[in-house]
Amino acid sequence: MPLADRTRAGSIDSDATANHAVEGGATPTSALLAKQLIVEECEFSVAVTYNRLWHSVLPEFRGVFRGLKACFAGRYGGEIRAVAIWTSPISRGVDDGTTSELRRFAIGPGTPANTASRMLTVMVKLMGKKYAQLVKVISYQATSVHSGTIYKAAGWSYGRLNKAKDCRWLLRKDGKRNPLQIESDKIRWEKVIRPPAPCRPPSPERLR
Repeated sequence: MPLADRTRAGSIDSDATANHAVEGGATPTSALLAKQLIVEECEFSVAVTYNRLWHSVLPEFRGVFRGLKACFAGRYGGEIRAVAIWTSPISRGVDDGTTSELRRFAIGPGTPANTASRMLTVMVKLMGKKYAQLVKVISYQATSVHSGTIYKAAGWSYGRLNKAKDCRWLLRKDGKRNPLQIESDKIRWEKVIRPPAPCRPPSPERLR
């Protein structure tokens, strides 16, 4: 399968919002290096492999790769340094056919500090081009692990807080915790890509 749209992070209009310090702060050198980031669509197997190497909390991905889906790789000098997996949302209440969820986002060691927010910005642009029906993207941040800095830097908005004690998705059918889920409160971050399609009025025939 040929690679999809290829975009330099430095060419994205919203890069100004992604220049702020991310994960401990960025120096002018790291900001300059991050502008060399190239984000492109990659094979699912590639994203899963690198996610297993780098994701500190959820290295495995066993969910269904379906719906508004895509995998991306972030490269510096041709070398993969970050990967991400997007699918339609897990939650039925959010899976409305116009929303995609960032399910995994793993960054390799020694990567420039602005990489995460820059790649996030580029991926949203590419997802919008890939799916004309895509209205909104979402992602869940475990409050016990991350502070959500990358979402703020990339211009995402706070959606809601899901308390771990209220979340049935933490449990398997036998009542034990799902090993593929972290037991933590989660914040849902959101970003609207385009206005939803206007509702068409019913035809005169339907009103009869």
